[in-house]
Amino acid sequence: MRFDQATDHGAMPLAATIPPEFADAWPDRAHCPDMPKSAVAFAAQYAADPVGFFVLTGSYGSGKSWLMGGIANAVVRRHNPTIRTATWLDGPKLAAGIEVDYGVTVPGWRVDRAKTTPLVFLDDFLTGKTDARTLAVWDDIIAARHAARLATVITTNASSGDMAGMGLGRIVSRLAWPHGIRQLSRDDDLRQTGKLTAKQKGQSNG
Repeated sequence: MRFDQATDHGAMPLAATIPPEFADAWPDRAHCPDMPKSAVAFAAQYAADPVGFFVLTGSYGSGKSWLMGGIANAVVRRHNPTIRTATWLDGPKLAAGIEVDYGVTVPGWRVDRAKTTPLVFLDDFLTGKTDARTLAVWDDIIAARHAARLATVITTNASSGDMAGMGLGRIVSRLAWPHGIRQLSRDDDLRQTGKLTAKQKGQSNG
């Protein structure tokens, strides 16, 4: 299902869920001068027509979350500032709400939203809790979105090998559909070298 053809999910507008530190982010070379040109170019294309999974992996400070913020801002501007069929989700906060003993969430609507919202921006996937129950819920979320062919942008510090080591081999194959997994790792931290805006430095894990 295309997010721009879906019915209102009754959630907050996408613009209200994007963290304020990404207010100036945009998927172009002027705003992402030190990131791989191919990743920035594809981010701009994806923002114009979000389809499938777009996964950004890399070390802390590689610009993953900044670039995803740019995609989200472009979606808002292109479609509608009040659009409610897309949302930004914080991975660690979502993981922290998963009850280990019962496999439910507190509150449950967070996982339901992660499964069914037509376009999701999931920041810091697999950061925070990674116990067996939490990983099982993540697997369920990714499987549901893949089966429904829902557009999903994800940032994560975990490599494909890391995920496989956690027993999430199925997740890796699903996340690679249809655009593959983009690696943004670098030796320096863009938040500390002055290559990101002052507003964003030091406020993001990606």
